[in-house]
Amino acid sequence: MLVKTTVILFVLVCISACTPYYLYHSPNNSCLQENKHLDSCNSKYIERTDGYSLGFVEIDDKGWFWDENQLSAIVQEIEKHDDVLLLVYAHGWKHNADNGDRDVKRMRDTLKQLAYIEERNPSGPRKVLGLYIGWRGLSVTVPIAKELSFWERKATAENAGQSAAQIMVKLQYYLDKKRAKGSHSSFVIVGHSFGGALVFSAIKPLVLSRLDQSSTVFKKDNQIGDLVVLLNPAFEATKFTAVREAFKNKKGI
Repeated sequence: MLVKTTVILFVLVCISACTPYYLYHSPNNSCLQENKHLDSCNSKYIERTDGYSLGFVEIDDKGWFWDENQLSAIVQEIEKHDDVLLLVYAHGWKHNADNGDRDVKRMRDTLKQLAYIEERNPSGPRKVLGLYIGWRGLSVTVPIAKELSFWERKATAENAGQSAAQIMVKLQYYLDKKRAKGSHSSFVIVGHSFGGALVFSAIKPLVLSRLDQSSTVFKKDNQIGDLVVLLNPAFEATKFTAVREAFKNKKGI
């Protein structure tokens, strides 16, 4: 009886400690509508500063876009400038798109530093743009329960990767259009922890498809991003096997 009571109490505590399930960056956001988390979100699709612009695309637990206009907004921002440096970042476990989240703050700091570097670019500064891919990596706040959320959040990240594939393809398309006109734009994709799993889930089928259609690896129309960085990616090494095998016997390695 004591064991059952303890388990029930633990479950109730976990439920009460679940994090808010919000759309944070949109005129249609849910956190501002409840008037409880004014510092957590904003009603704009794009944050603009003198040095950089930052957009958000948020994906729910089932892998659906919260607001498809978020992606349209960053595309419109890309089209405004001839040369851009686009950094896409997917956060990991225990994070989300809350304005107060550590990774959101670090994204802003990184974009600020990139803008500082670009201002000193001898070839002329490119517009620094950031896209933060947000999902509910933080689902509970109770310490023990938070650690036990590992497998559940891993599955959520991989679900989000299915929608993220659409993001990568669309961004690559518009950057390729710029390059066809002589643009010096760059596209960098970074995923951390489960965000690495998210990015890998998104680009794996694209990479395999494009490798299958070409005899060489380094062909411009094969690429997804100029640089893809997976920081401490939280997925099994065996999932990379298909990509590794596809690279074998390709010219240009």
